[in-house]
Amino acid sequence: MAAVFYHNQEQKDAIEKSLARFPSEIKAKIKTQVLPYTGFTRAEDYHQKYTLRQSRALMKEFQRMYPSSERFVDSTAAARINGYLAGHGGCEQLKAEIDDMGLSSEGTQMLLKVVCGRS
Repeated sequence: MAAVFYHNQEQKDAIEKSLARFPSEIKAKIKTQVLPYTGFTRAEDYHQKYTLRQSRALMKEFQRMYPSSERFVDSTAAARINGYLAGHGGCEQLKAEIDDMGLSSEGTQMLLKVVCGRS
């Protein structure tokens, strides 16, 4: 589910105004729900970064960088790579930011092959 959560009316108005601009820019319907924040419950570990967890080689890279599950789950790099592996983001975008992901040269080449090979 794609959702944006707000804490007050000012945030809700800003979110809705922002979302209203995008359909004409991207020529697609926005399915993101705008919901009031009521609290947060972290999903079980096996749900976290699910697509990334399917790549044993890349997971070894992340286990090296983040020995604790909590640090892995909170990692921006892991979230970004999980998104790329799930088909969100393209080759050129990845090439522009891959050096900041912390992967080894082997991991970098593996990820580029997967993402750039889709085109």
